[in-house]
Amino acid sequence: GGLAIPPAPNTNEPPTGGALDTERPQPPATDTNERGQGPRAALLIGSTLLGLTLYGAGVPTAFDLWDSDDGGRLAVGTYLLLAASSFFVPYLLTTETPPTWGQAAAALHGAYNGAWHGLFFYYVLAGGWENGEEMMGASVLTSLVEGIGGYALAGYTDMTAGEAHAMQTGTMLGAGLLAGTTLAIGGEEGDVDVFMWMAVLGILGGGV
Repeated sequence: GGLAIPPAPNTNEPPTGGALDTERPQPPATDTNERGQGPRAALLIGSTLLGLTLYGAGVPTAFDLWDSDDGGRLAVGTYLLLAASSFFVPYLLTTETPPTWGQAAAALHGAYNGAWHGLFFYYVLAGGWENGEEMMGASVLTSLVEGIGGYALAGYTDMTAGEAHAMQTGTMLGAGLLAGTTLAIGGEEGDVDVFMWMAVLGILGGGV
């Protein structure tokens, strides 16, 4: 008499069918450089902010429109036009082919960092910062060139967002290290020319 205890199942044998015969679920594949509406939205937000700030105010300043005889109406109209264009132009250009994350990152890094790069470039070419209108024009122009150039370069080389971040970080570190080292090892107070030249060389070298 008594109850018969069934033998323990052999857990070493793989399942042969039924609900247990399933593969382990794999995490979805992620492509950090895929095209889509995510990178496009980031690009549009960044370009619109540039239009509302640097481009919208900088172009009228570069052409001295705020103090024009029309009471600044042309400056205000230019500001509104550029602010709107900074959204609609990239919106229309990316409708058929959305950007990758690499393109969005390279374009925005180039545009935002290009604004202060332009100030350094202007100083070494003009020998100073005496002309505010020309300074602002150089800042806007360099921002546009680096932004458009970054977008094109990222598309041509299939650059990822990480590579775009690294390139722009290199420009900042290069400028800071060369300019700071120059002052530390022998730059004299007020020797701005050497400081600016080292910063420009650091920007160019760090980007490469």
